[in-house]
Amino acid sequence: MKHELLKNKEMSAEVYALRREVINLIHEAKKLVDLPRIEVRVTDRHRIILGAAKMSQNVIWITEETVASRAVVFHEILHAVFGQEHIEGCPLMAANIDPHLDSKTCDRLFLKYAKKQVPKAKAKVRKEAA
Repeated sequence: MKHELLKNKEMSAEVYALRREVINLIHEAKKLVDLPRIEVRVTDRHRIILGAAKMSQNVIWITEETVASRAVVFHEILHAVFGQEHIEGCPLMAANIDPHLDSKTCDRLFLKYAKKQVPKAKAKVRKEAA
């Protein structure tokens, strides 16, 4: 699957390791909410895009420099699984976010938006963020 602005990286041992970092963060999100299988694509760097998602279609693209960013991965999961739009002023769901947002804030906001969308996504909230 391709994205119009991002170039998928060719699969290699290095790209597999980058993809594994994203998958590990998806597993962290699954500790909070039941999630369907999410297709992950790692892309080349982009001068302004950190990640992208196919709205409500369980597909995300993460640029190679943000694969370890909980904020970017959780942001894209909210788009891909829950169909959540951008919310200006929100540290997690604004169009432009800080990829270094702390994990406690990421978890709290992720749960907040996942709960709002649970009926649409047929997902189930597992636990409250501390």
